[in-house]
Amino acid sequence: MLNWKSPGLDKIHNYYIKYLTSVHKYLASLFTNIVSGKEPLEEWFTTGKVILVPKNENTEDPKNWRPIACLPSMYKLLTSVLANVLYSHCHENNIMAEEQRGCRRGVRGCKDHLMVNKAILEDAHQSQRNLSVAWIDYRKAFDSVSHEWLLKLLDIYKCPPMIKKFLLLAMSSWRVIMTARGSHESITTEPIYIRRGIFQGDSLSPLLFCLALNPLSFVLNKYETKGYKLKDSIWINHLLYMDDLKVYANNRNSLKVLLDSVEIFTSDIGINTYAIPVLLYSFGIINYKNSDLKKIDVKTRKLLAIKKAHQQKAETERLYLPINQGGRGLLNVEYMYKAQIVKYKQYLKTENGQLIKAIVQHDTSRDKYSLMKEAQEIETELHLPQGNAQTDEEIRKSIVNRHNEIWRNKQLHGQFPKKALDQSNIDKELSFKWIKKQQISPSIESSIFAIQDQAVMTRQHQRDILKEPVDGKCRLCASKDETTQHIISGCEKLAGTYYVKRHNNLVQYVYWCLARQHKMEVSNLWWKETLTQPQVKENNSAKIMWEIPVQTDVTITHNRPDLIYTNKENNKTYLIDVTVPSDYNIGAKEIEKLSKYHLLKTEISRLWNTQTSVIPIIIGATGIVAKSIKKYLEQLDSNIDISILQKQAAIHTSIILSKVLGDTVFVHDIQDPLPQNTQLSGTQQLAGTPHFLNRTHEPNTNTLQRRGRGRGRRRRATQHAPIE
Repeated sequence: MLNWKSPGLDKIHNYYIKYLTSVHKYLASLFTNIVSGKEPLEEWFTTGKVILVPKNENTEDPKNWRPIACLPSMYKLLTSVLANVLYSHCHENNIMAEEQRGCRRGVRGCKDHLMVNKAILEDAHQSQRNLSVAWIDYRKAFDSVSHEWLLKLLDIYKCPPMIKKFLLLAMSSWRVIMTARGSHESITTEPIYIRRGIFQGDSLSPLLFCLALNPLSFVLNKYETKGYKLKDSIWINHLLYMDDLKVYANNRNSLKVLLDSVEIFTSDIGINTYAIPVLLYSFGIINYKNSDLKKIDVKTRKLLAIKKAHQQKAETERLYLPINQGGRGLLNVEYMYKAQIVKYKQYLKTENGQLIKAIVQHDTSRDKYSLMKEAQEIETELHLPQGNAQTDEEIRKSIVNRHNEIWRNKQLHGQFPKKALDQSNIDKELSFKWIKKQQISPSIESSIFAIQDQAVMTRQHQRDILKEPVDGKCRLCASKDETTQHIISGCEKLAGTYYVKRHNNLVQYVYWCLARQHKMEVSNLWWKETLTQPQVKENNSAKIMWEIPVQTDVTITHNRPDLIYTNKENNKTYLIDVTVPSDYNIGAKEIEKLSKYHLLKTEISRLWNTQTSVIPIIIGATGIVAKSIKKYLEQLDSNIDISILQKQAAIHTSIILSKVLGDTVFVHDIQDPLPQNTQLSGTQQLAGTPHFLNRTHEPNTNTLQRRGRGRGRRRRATQHAPIE
């Protein structure tokens, strides 16, 4: 029972029934009295609420209304208990016909029937034998079954008396109230009693329905030899899945006999016949070639590329890895198929039913398109131990490991997992959790992953990968090779402009969180906070300094961290310094920051008589973070959301690449948007949206301010709007 599924007239959500454990014993006592007849059934208990939702504007036709039924949660709870009792009775006494695969626990249901159907069709084709088939789906079957027939069946199968006693009382009071809501008013009917058919939406009704059809299997099995006989195996003349019936015969005359029997039986029990065919599942039924499955995945990736949700030269294996392992969480059709084949092979080997044994015998006798043989090949490919039953989780892990193995073995794309993700200090899950949490657009997400894969049209890529006759040096500084890592975090020409803007955006958010924590006067939205010059905010509980150098008795070179935050309530001071290095350099930067401000920390502790800590906030250029960042941010106790820091760093990194490389970031036609040795001005704007970013908010176009020289002077910037 789902926690927040819409309740019926009792208006009780399942969540409260589950977790208010103190009432469970009283409910058990009340339910016992109800099924034993000691407690009368209240009207609301057996009344369903039906909301009619129009399918289209033509509301005069009743067919254009979709009914949504809500049963009382208490009724569903009681019937689920009774369903367990009835199921145990049917299982222990082998009541349910083997041909009926609905409402059976531990079986694959529809999949079983599809495999039987496949075996019959293949056998008939290979043996060149006659086969006549009919499909039957009962129209509104749940609404048609007779109450008298259901009660009679409970006697025939000697079901527990308490179930019949309860159903006898409940059926007589089953009713629904229907409500249609218009644009101006709602119309609600009087209670409508249900004299035929059964409720839908509780656990007991499907099992009752299967029991209602169960005698049909025994009727048809009297005509066993009119069915189809698998080679050297059993006769099969029908299959049932809930109300979906398929009939097999060895010729047209035999089929007519079987269909006549079906019509007589269903007419007797009050069910409508002959409706709509059922759509079949395909895996394990259709003999797919591996190339066919791969084509489906290729078409999916092509569509993603057209919509700029995937860069064509980015690593494809990452599309199918879980997000917490550096992937994007998409389903891979090829491996979904392989997983299903392995799972179904294991199921066939453990199932003892006569039908299933016939399927296995037929399958293993085939030289081509054998499911069992194909499953063995897949197990070898996925390094699954053959002969042992594998859980779904073990199969899933093997597939994930296969994707990871292919990714890591790539010479270019494999550098990111080896040099960044596999480092012991990196928090792999936290490094990608923000992508899901922050709900960034697919185009931005694809650009970030392409940057990590170095699928970027840099000059070094043109020279070394594409083997083109170009100078591989950076078009800005001309001193180092123009690699992806160089552009996003290592070019001296970008240090005073775009890197500063990216850096200041992160500092601005941390500053805002600290000020808000201590109820200082700040904007309601962090990106509207203005940091244009060194400043101090202070009240009775805290003091926050931005870009303020500390005067000490001894000369200290590094005396100006990004933020100095003093919590007056616990007399603790924090030296906060933010940096956005290459994803490959996070650990080294953390050590550098701790060492850099160690002397300042000692002096502040002595001069201010306070407990001082250095808080390095290191966010990789594409959002990668170390395990230690949680510890540092928890010390600040200011509700700083790491995912916002990661998002801002990664998106600004994408902007930096687009401004340097222009529209040729992820495409093949190479044009230099900036001439060799061109220096980006400190007043150059970050305006204009790169074609692959699809941002909904432009960055603020106010210019960066640079005054004087030195590290402390280069960070002052105007307010920065976040990029969504």
